[in-house]
Amino acid sequence: MKQTFILLLGLVVLAGCSKNDKANDSDLALIQLGAGVGTRAPIVAGTFTAGIAGWEDVSAANYSNAPLWSTTITPTVTPLAADVTWTQHQYYNTTTTIKTFMKAWHPAGTLTGTSVAFSNPVGDVDVLFAPEISGYKGIPDPKPNLAFDHKTAQILFEVIAGQGLAANTRIKSITINNVQLPNGINLATDEVNFAAAAPLPISNILKAGQTEYPLITDVKTQVGDPVMIKPLTSNKFEISVVTSTAGVEDAARTAEVTVTTPAGVLIGTAYTVSLTFGPVGIELTATVTPWQTATGSAEIL
Repeated sequence: MKQTFILLLGLVVLAGCSKNDKANDSDLALIQLGAGVGTRAPIVAGTFTAGIAGWEDVSAANYSNAPLWSTTITPTVTPLAADVTWTQHQYYNTTTTIKTFMKAWHPAGTLTGTSVAFSNPVGDVDVLFAPEISGYKGIPDPKPNLAFDHKTAQILFEVIAGQGLAANTRIKSITINNVQLPNGINLATDEVNFAAAAPLPISNILKAGQTEYPLITDVKTQVGDPVMIKPLTSNKFEISVVTSTAGVEDAARTAEVTVTTPAGVLIGTAYTVSLTFGPVGIELTATVTPWQTATGSAEIL
């Protein structure tokens, strides 16, 4: 079971007003930020790139307008420390009554106006979003904090052999039948954009360099990569599972399975779906590992 990593990144962030040609001007003040990032697969360690954008106003930003500036930031995350590199330094406005308002997101994607777009063909993008923070030149501590939250639900599959399963049975494919994948963010509304609903095959069940699909054994084993999908209000979703058994006349078998959770498929929640294979059918259970704490179960007879 994966764990949630909560990393408080005490960051000296160089960001702000778009007067980068005056970086040595003593009137300018670098923006200093902190950030809290709750990370879980696929972002657990190493580096990732986030976008950040800034607007200026006296009291409240008008997010229907394109930002005054935008850039990217690359945190390097380890269990003990966090380092951050900014692509382009930014600064607060030199007028202390004018605030800088900022939002940040992952993946950085491509920003056009107030719309972020990114590619996500296999559902492996973990969308994080940090809503508005603000500051101005001379702001005292505490520094404003970027608070990133997960904006999708995560599904992970594992398989195990039940009583009577042939020893040479392999898992060939798992498909979630009707889900939506994130493909952008609207910075004007803080809403994630999703593609149209479609079947989603779980990738990397047959891993690179392998010539045979994984055997289903009596040891519970993760198969394929986790996927991040649009949260569901329904407490059910459908999957199709294909197995093959060498030496059996009807070698390939497809099962249609209904996964049931107590209260929908919730934002910021990771579901581990365990498939137990027997000689007749699949017994399916679903447990939940945190991003957030929840429970779920499902069964097929």
